Amino acid sequence: MIEEPVAVESPLAAINRDAGQHTVPSDPEELALALRAAARAWQMFPYLHLRFGERGERFTHSDSCWLVTLNSRPTAEALAELDWLRRVLVPRGLPTMLLEAHLRLIQAEFALLSRPATPGAQGYDAFLRRGDAERARWNPAVVGGAVDRADAALRRTTGLHVPSAAALVASAWEDERSGIAGGLAATRTWFTDGGRFSPEWIHTVQDLVAALDAIEFA
Repeated sequence: MIEEPVAVESPLAAINRDAGQHTVPSDPEELALALRAAARAWQMFPYLHLRFGERGERFTHSDSCWLVTLNSRPTAEALAELDWLRRVLVPRGLPTMLLEAHLRLIQAEFALLSRPATPGAQGYDAFLRRGDAERARWNPAVVGGAVDRADAALRRTTGLHVPSAAALVASAWEDERSGIAGGLAATRTWFTDGGRFSPEWIHTVQDLVAALDAIEFA
């Protein structure tokens, strides 16, 4: 009797069947690292669950696996891939601060492995430094003050509260000013939905964007 071959599910399919085709870490230790970083990123930003639900959680995990594979790529190649991913995510309502936070979580996990630095790790650093340089153009102290005031005002509103909302809107604003069209609208529209948030909340978000629009180059 000839036995039928048993279908073996790929690691990526086991994590997220909707992710298409991309690489995941072949090293079990790095795969576990990627999933830990994804879980921490998901917990850090409740916005992700509120907006993207379980499907978003699956993509957070599969994206994390792909991000970890960049660690072994040449620096310039890793940086180019990160720039590409940023341009994909921002117009979908995922401001750059989310990707940067995820990368820092991955870096922290790699540091625990006590392995030598790899070229791709330098790509992570280059991407994060580029973000810092972009933000420096917009007078960070003024932006930070506007975010702090909006955050305090949002805490006083009634109804649904989303932690880090003001910072996310500001990050989307910075993305838009840095040339990624549609980033601000994609984030602001969700945070000003009257079916989701109170009028006071929406007014505060709108005031934040107006305050940011008034900021000049540093």
